[in-house]
Amino acid sequence: MSATSMSASRQRGIQSVEVGGQLLLALVRAGCSLALKDLAAQAGMTPAKAHPYLVSFGQLGLVVQDAAGLYGLGPLALQMGAIALQQADPVQVASSALPEIAQQFGCSASVAVWSSQGPIIVHSVQGPQQVNVTMRLGMTAALFETATGQVFSALLPASEVETVVRHQGLLRQWRSTALVQTLQAVRKEGIAEVRDVLIEGVTALGVPVYNGLGQPVVCIAVIGPHARWQAYAQRAGSAPAADWLRERAARLSAQLGFYPR
Repeated sequence: MSATSMSASRQRGIQSVEVGGQLLLALVRAGCSLALKDLAAQAGMTPAKAHPYLVSFGQLGLVVQDAAGLYGLGPLALQMGAIALQQADPVQVASSALPEIAQQFGCSASVAVWSSQGPIIVHSVQGPQQVNVTMRLGMTAALFETATGQVFSALLPASEVETVVRHQGLLRQWRSTALVQTLQAVRKEGIAEVRDVLIEGVTALGVPVYNGLGQPVVCIAVIGPHARWQAYAQRAGSAPAADWLRERAARLSAQLGFYPR
């Protein structure tokens, strides 16, 4: 076999894996078992084309077919997913994106995780313009006055948040109509925005990053003076900062195995 034909064969082999992989992606996105016709349609192919791939995947343990004829992810796929979850470090994944995010907006950016004391900043990157807001490592972010705090307060189980709320003596505020509406908006929009709260003339945005179990494990926040946000809006045109940040967080969540249903 010539070098050219061998190269072509490898090219076809790689393409074949990519085509068949669309069936696995379709099962992941569906989150449930599917009939051959439906699975093939979601993968963009005919049932006749999909079936040989599924036979091979079944032999490898990547898919299984139940008594009703529905296809689902198999034991090997589950093992691969479990190992990937163990290896994925949410803080490392989110922190690796901070320089890009800070540069995108010209603002400071931080990564925070939830703790028994509330949200704690575990990584930060300073923007080109200093903002008079402390974002040092180990700092606890205010529950309701920061974008980070609002993200966790809105998306974590209420009982988990309320434990910290009671410890901090914030029960009345936690139950206030204004805060309830604010947190409902965060859940609906998938982003928190805090403007002129801690410091006049400063805006902060916060977005969640989810793990493979759909849990908000990290919050990325971006904070800067209004002028920085206005400058970004002029550069971006019709692409709002919130949309860009949500999309970036979604890609980070995908790295951790999260696919929204």
